[in-house]
Amino acid sequence: MEVLLFSVVVAALTALGLLILIAAMIYLWLGRRAYEQTWIELARRSNLSYLAGGFFKHPYLEGQYRNRAVTLDIHSHRAGSGSDSGNFPFTRLQIAIHNPNRLKLIVQDKHRLPSFLKATTPSGDPAVDSKFTIISAPPDLAIKMFNSSSLRERILAANSFNLEISNQSLIFESRGIEKEVDDLLFMFELQSDIAAFIESARPAFSPGIN
Repeated sequence: MEVLLFSVVVAALTALGLLILIAAMIYLWLGRRAYEQTWIELARRSNLSYLAGGFFKHPYLEGQYRNRAVTLDIHSHRAGSGSDSGNFPFTRLQIAIHNPNRLKLIVQDKHRLPSFLKATTPSGDPAVDSKFTIISAPPDLAIKMFNSSSLRERILAANSFNLEISNQSLIFESRGIEKEVDDLLFMFELQSDIAAFIESARPAFSPGIN
C-alpha cells in the first residue's frame, strides 16, 4: 500500500512538473511572439536583416542604418538597487562610430551606476543632472551634447536612457524589451544623431586620456 501511495505521489509530482514546464514554455513563446512581429516590421522599414535566433536565443537585427553598421538585440544583466534590484532584460542598440581619440561618455539612468560614481560630470542642466549620471572625458563632450536642444529634448523624453561609448561603438540600452516600431525607430534616429554629433565634435575636443 505504501509503495503504491509513493508511486502515485511521484506520478502526480512528475505530472505537475511537466505542466509547469509546458506553461512556462507557452508563456515564453507568447512573450516572444509579442515583439517578434514588431521587430520583423522594424527590419522591413529600416532595411535591416532579421535573424530569428532560436528557441533559447532572442532574435536580433543587423545591417547598415544611415551608413553605419548597427546591431539590435536583447540581453539581460543586473540593474537597480535595494528592493528594485534584479536581473532584467534590456533592448540594446550598437552603432559603429569613428573614435580614434578614445572619447569617453557614459549617460545612465540614476539607478544604474554605484553611488560613488553619481554625478561625476555635472552638465549644469538641473533637468539632466536630476535624471542621469554622466561620466564624460572631456567634460565638454556631455555639456555640448546637452546644449543641443534637439538631442536634449529627445534624451529627456526617453523612458529609459543608458548610453556608453565603448571603443568604436556607441551602445544604447533601454530597460525591457521594446515592442513598438515607432519607439524603436525613435531610438535608431536618436542614437544615429548622437553618433554624428560625437564624430563632428571630435576635432574640437582633447580628452586627455592616456
